[in-house]
Amino acid sequence: MNTGRGVLDGVPRQLGEGEPRGRQIFRHLQQLVSGLRTGAELPSERIIAEHFGVARMTAREAVDHLVEAGWAERIPRRGTFVSHPRFVHTRHLASYDDDIRARGMTPGGHKVSSRVRKASRAVAAALEIEAGDPYLDLVRLRTADGEPMAVARSQLSIRRFPGIESVDFTSGSMHRELEARWRTRAAQHTQRIRAVVVSTADAALLGVAPGVPAFEMLGTSRDADGVVIEVGRSIYRADRYEVVLHTELPAVQSSVDDRMTASTTPDMLVSK
Repeated sequence: MNTGRGVLDGVPRQLGEGEPRGRQIFRHLQQLVSGLRTGAELPSERIIAEHFGVARMTAREAVDHLVEAGWAERIPRRGTFVSHPRFVHTRHLASYDDDIRARGMTPGGHKVSSRVRKASRAVAAALEIEAGDPYLDLVRLRTADGEPMAVARSQLSIRRFPGIESVDFTSGSMHRELEARWRTRAAQHTQRIRAVVVSTADAALLGVAPGVPAFEMLGTSRDADGVVIEVGRSIYRADRYEVVLHTELPAVQSSVDDRMTASTTPDMLVSK
């Protein structure tokens, strides 16, 4: 059994005065896990207590704070494991690369496949083109600091973007390329989020087990005239993302009808 004792090497043992010991230990553990990979096993509460010379209850309090803050996850009968806090993706339109950089991380990834297909009726309806028209079916893996985050699938009309099948979308922002090459800029984006399980193919790309939970994000981007630019479908790891709902309530709730008018919208995606 891995006690995780060696993980604490280099972590100061001395605690200061004037602040609860559990809080100080929490900060030490927070700094420790920030340098560990997601899924790494943490020391047991007994080992933590021995390292800092405190009661086991104090060590448990520090680990509780770590779990509540999203830095760790307890798995029954297995132990406590690193689970980095989730970063926020607002519902406002922004490129994946810009969003990841804003969090102090390095965006990356690679192109999984790029194929020209003939639009079925369903695809044609989504892209608002004619059935049989050619479109680009692009699949990319998106990463943050080298860690797989999402599998992104994009469909774009080749008639609208002639030559797009020759563009190397290995890295960088696709929307930035569209703006630079075709003077097309996304002005609005409609997005739906569903809970799904990861397919075998996506699991291999994301480095997770097939069948684990995930978020499926279905989106349509349009330009200022309302013309479809892209139809997308992305699979985000549920162990790295969560959905936070922002609810706006009426100032005065005088009736059931008033309460029913309150709007609840997916406000953000948050990544651990």
